[in-house]
Amino acid sequence: MPAITSTNVASAIVKLVAADALPALVSNLVLGNLVNRDYEPTLAQAGDTVNVPIPPALVANNIAEGGTVTTQNPNLGNAQIVLNTHVEADSRCHQDPGGSRPPEGVHAARGYSDRREN
Repeated sequence: MPAITSTNVASAIVKLVAADALPALVSNLVLGNLVNRDYEPTLAQAGDTVNVPIPPALVANNIAEGGTVTTQNPNLGNAQIVLNTHVEADSRCHQDPGGSRPPEGVHAARGYSDRREN
């Protein structure tokens, strides 16, 4: 049996906390369920051009009782995107007077909270 040291205990605590926190974190994941994963098997590299389907715009028409239906002929659009840039959007709108972090409850768009303890 290995000796009990502060390093071993710290490592064990991290593993125990992670084991308890992971199910709570996974249940709060949202973005992955919103992404169209139909194209996941298609791999692209930097510099490649990918085709992104654009859904057609349909119009909702009012119809009177006994009226006729106006048929629409929607066509799927396409956008060719060259994978040659990195884009980032930071949603933090407000900063504290020191300019180091957003106020309590405001989270960055990177998918994690940057609330810190003082």
